Amino acid sequence: MTKASFRRLAEEKLIARALSELSFEGIFAPEPNGADSFAVNFGSAHARYDFKAHRGAWGHLTVLPGSIRRFVKDQPAPLGAAHFFLDCREAHGMGDITLAHFFEEMQNTLFGDEILLEAQGQSSAGTLAEAGDLEIQALLDGHPKILLNKGRLGFTAEDFQRYAPEARPRFRLEWLAVKKE
Repeated sequence: MTKASFRRLAEEKLIARALSELSFEGIFAPEPNGADSFAVNFGSAHARYDFKAHRGAWGHLTVLPGSIRRFVKDQPAPLGAAHFFLDCREAHGMGDITLAHFFEEMQNTLFGDEILLEAQGQSSAGTLAEAGDLEIQALLDGHPKILLNKGRLGFTAEDFQRYAPEARPRFRLEWLAVKKE
């Protein structure tokens, strides 16, 4: 896969998680649109998202990332995380400052997810079977209910590569003790 492919998959997974979680929280009301198909309409943004999903044990939707399609004024439109959250903002009134902070965390989360997807693609069942706890945890997606679970505000791209668990860095922690007196 290419860098662009990892980015596209990271964005699709984020949109799928947002559709699922924000529907579960009652912010969206997906309408059935055929067998295992649903639609969410953002009326004021003139946007609609069609997707495939199945209902979980507690009634929540598990959205299939590759199935999501975006329409603006009933015409196919580009799909992307920024488009999705701009459509949400217009429909649900997110303020400018909140949106700016949200986008900063979103970009960091997507960057972390790109690194993670690449690492997951390089891992086989055999390497996972022999991996230790830290190596396995570094390959997990993060909290499934938190949309922006890798925000790490203040991190640069170099910081991500050096310290983020999904980059699987190796470094030694240095400790400094200070006497209270």
